[in-house]
Amino acid sequence: MCKGTKNSRAEKDTPFPRRTVPRSIPGGFGSVFPRRQLHFSTEVITFGHPNQITRKMNFIWLDINASWSHSSLALPALHANLSPQTQTACNMQVVRGTIKSPVQQIVQELEQLQPTYIFATAWLFNINYLKEVLGRISALCNPEGIFLGGPEFLGNNIEFLKSNPYITAVFKGEGEEMFEEFICSLLAKDGKWKDLKGFEWAESESDEE
Repeated sequence: MCKGTKNSRAEKDTPFPRRTVPRSIPGGFGSVFPRRQLHFSTEVITFGHPNQITRKMNFIWLDINASWSHSSLALPALHANLSPQTQTACNMQVVRGTIKSPVQQIVQELEQLQPTYIFATAWLFNINYLKEVLGRISALCNPEGIFLGGPEFLGNNIEFLKSNPYITAVFKGEGEEMFEEFICSLLAKDGKWKDLKGFEWAESESDEE
């Protein structure tokens, strides 16, 4: 499923079909997605060809920015390093909002997608917002994994993980080179992502026994 040549960039000829829910937003992913004037506050984007999408596992990227005029390029950079097979298998979808979006609205968007795994980039301006959203969605849907990366995790993160046990792990550093192996490990549910350099997680009591 995950075998194939890594792409150094997203294939230009492969479209990114979109599935929007009733609530949607203006803007897009910088130069990657064209800007459109929509209405309301969140948008869900599906990567991969619609005839190839599998619904067995739902990989969700939670993209929370300071405002609609700022867009994160983290996901396009990471997604470009996935092989076409892995892109299709993980069916990565995006829920976007800002720190001013109603928390309950973002939670409802996530709940509708029934996430298997959730990913997000944490910054100083959005870390508290992310914790509130992820804490609620963890209680509602109990996803198999929640993974965070970004500048907030450059130091020691054990206390953060212990204080927020719904976070599976955090990643330090640039993730492009290992993103293919990471996603493949989640698809296979083999736990080998823990062997990849840069991850930190707090052992649960069951892991320590």
